[in-house]
Amino acid sequence: SAHRFLIVHRDIKPANALVTAAGQVKLLDFGIAKILHDEGAGEATATGLDALTPKYASPEQLGGGAITTATDVYQLGLLLYELLVGRRPFHAEEATLPRLARAVTERDPPSCTQALRVPDAALAAIANARSTTPERLRRQIGGDLQRVLLKALARDPVARYDSAALFGEDLRRALDGRPVQAAPAGAVYRLRRFIARHRIGVAAAAALLLSIVAGVAATAWQAREALRQRDQARIEADKAERLAQFLVSIFANA
Repeated sequence: SAHRFLIVHRDIKPANALVTAAGQVKLLDFGIAKILHDEGAGEATATGLDALTPKYASPEQLGGGAITTATDVYQLGLLLYELLVGRRPFHAEEATLPRLARAVTERDPPSCTQALRVPDAALAAIANARSTTPERLRRQIGGDLQRVLLKALARDPVARYDSAALFGEDLRRALDGRPVQAAPAGAVYRLRRFIARHRIGVAAAAALLLSIVAGVAATAWQAREALRQRDQARIEADKAERLAQFLVSIFANA
């Protein structure tokens, strides 16, 4: 990818993304692309408002900050956001550049689930355009997919993925049901991801474990019942023995 050669596109938007009939994506128009210094992707590359598309600009572009590979990651996140919910995070502020710049540089983007809190008719239209239902759309964009997207759209470039390749890898992990880098690390989270990936196997193992537990419980109950009956039989036998001795002593005295 271009990021491996420290090339930043800086103007990733739908008009510059071409999808071939084979499903391959090609990025067009590197007219305002910049080559970063050899010291690394973190070197600043100055930009002006004439060298960007405001609706698809990153916070550092609108705020006059350093341009890095994370700038392209943010713009790719905007494309994904628009593909998922049908609009950009700050579409309501796009009427004027000052309003948009203030929103992008000062506010965190709303999550996809927040963006879908629209009237039922509008939500149905969004879901229908994606060949799904509102319920399935909400379920599909939540969880790890949303975590990955919000990491790509972080206001602070340092908090984003370092490159488009890392962003893409985490997206593949989210779609495959594997743990993602955007989620907080933890044994419980990884266990949940494992169960989600192997539902049939986990269900079969759980059923087998349940049958084993039930069998062990039944065996233990039977063993306890046998011991109880044995102890009861001993008590009854002891009573009978004492009664017999008592009767014998009576006859002996007579």
